[in-house]
Amino acid sequence: GNQGEGLGTGSGNSGGGQGNGVAVKPSVASGRLDPRRDFPVPEGGRSARFGTSVTVVFTVTPEGSAINCSVARSSADTATTALVCGLVSEKIRFNPARTVDGRAVSSRYGYRVDFRER
Repeated sequence: GNQGEGLGTGSGNSGGGQGNGVAVKPSVASGRLDPRRDFPVPEGGRSARFGTSVTVVFTVTPEGSAINCSVARSSADTATTALVCGLVSEKIRFNPARTVDGRAVSSRYGYRVDFRER
């Protein structure tokens, strides 16, 4: 597409398709996931999770909510991994993507939770 993602041949300004014209990508407006507070202690204790991470991808709606979440990558245990999408939807609000004319639109976004020793 000619701007952003879109259907059609070509890319960049030479594209022949109709792009979605996203000028500003989504970003976190408020909230975050706290690896100690938001996740129960795994079997084997918190140290069993140190050094792992979970990356999820989802759609940020024009209203700033996360929907259609899926796990893109995880090195954490399955119980921890299973919690991330629900927690993102519950605890984090996003600034939506915006078109060049300032209109809020849906857009895909990725979020990573790192479990580090503290």
